[in-house]
Amino acid sequence: KGSLSFPRFLPLFEMLWFLCLLPLASGRVTFTYSVLLDGVDYNTDRKLQLPFCSQGCSIYAATNEGQNKFSDGLLITADNGQFATKTMTSAMYDYDPQTGAKKPCVLQPLAAGQSYFIENTNKQGDSALMTVYVVAIDAPNQDKSLVYDVMQNYPAFSKNIITILTNLPQNIKIAPSSKKNSVVVRTVGFDNADGHPDNCPFVFDSDSHNFPFPGLSLPINSPIYTLTFDTASDISLTSYTLISTSLYLDPKGEIGYMSSPGYVGCSKNGQGMQALRSSNYNSETYYRLNSAGTKMNIHFTSYMQTPQDYPVIIQSNYKNTSLWGVRCDASELTQSDFTATESLALGWTRVNDMATFMIRYEASPSTPSSTNHAGIDGSMFSLMMFSVIAILWRTS
Repeated sequence: KGSLSFPRFLPLFEMLWFLCLLPLASGRVTFTYSVLLDGVDYNTDRKLQLPFCSQGCSIYAATNEGQNKFSDGLLITADNGQFATKTMTSAMYDYDPQTGAKKPCVLQPLAAGQSYFIENTNKQGDSALMTVYVVAIDAPNQDKSLVYDVMQNYPAFSKNIITILTNLPQNIKIAPSSKKNSVVVRTVGFDNADGHPDNCPFVFDSDSHNFPFPGLSLPINSPIYTLTFDTASDISLTSYTLISTSLYLDPKGEIGYMSSPGYVGCSKNGQGMQALRSSNYNSETYYRLNSAGTKMNIHFTSYMQTPQDYPVIIQSNYKNTSLWGVRCDASELTQSDFTATESLALGWTRVNDMATFMIRYEASPSTPSSTNHAGIDGSMFSLMMFSVIAILWRTS
């Protein structure tokens, strides 16, 4: 009694799926030095114990206009009665006047055995879109990074690691620059800016260290992301809260990525790829890559945590290809190629909260010209146009 067993007829794939994803039953995303929460967590646990905070921590919350009533009802408390009147609103609206970055709500260390909590005093069933990032006091990169809300125009950055919190999907654009620079994007907080310690793959790498910065345009389908630049100088970043899933490829070549809603992708201790599993996310995911008449070769590097019965479907040249797999470790990936295509469509339906995927793509013309290859050409990103198709987050 008490042991875990499988019936003999259970297919091997389903057994691997169950074993890989068993540790991911909760909705939050937990890292070595931080945790990511959203509004659903506070209704599931009305008195939510905050990890990492007994020894001291910082709390950042994404601003959500019109949700102050809900955030006022989220009290930050402690066993010793400290901060009984402090609310999550204070973590949403405190900014540094010099940098425009968010100032965290800092919780001081408690006596041994004591804990901090978020107590939800709102009515049962009330909810709001509210991404909360809780970071341990000893987390790496704290003095090298800045944390921002989504905003249309960002100020000049004084640090080269930038973390952005968002309650809704968005598009981000960074203008090209004549100065040499490069950027790596991961859908994590600053404590995993380099992918460690939680084995977090990048979603985008301009790999332009020795070239003038080419700029980029990306749809971001995750509640948190971090941009790590070579240098903080001459960066012009803008973002918009609507996500576009119809992407026009530069005929000279282009790189980018596509992902399921809420994708994070880390695989802490080999426990499966992580995603923020929220009822606010739409179950349908759709992308289209269009080259406007130029035949392109598109290479995929895929991180799949999707059941075989509900794979990611890729349609190219009137043929369907299914991508699926169990990835207990984010270092496991698959490679796919789609040749001489003018249009590629991706469709997927989430059937359980633990399924997630991320696909990096590299597109190049089928008939190479004298222009540089994707990832090198300084103008490869400039023609990426946005046609707003859907908002993948449900509002509540």
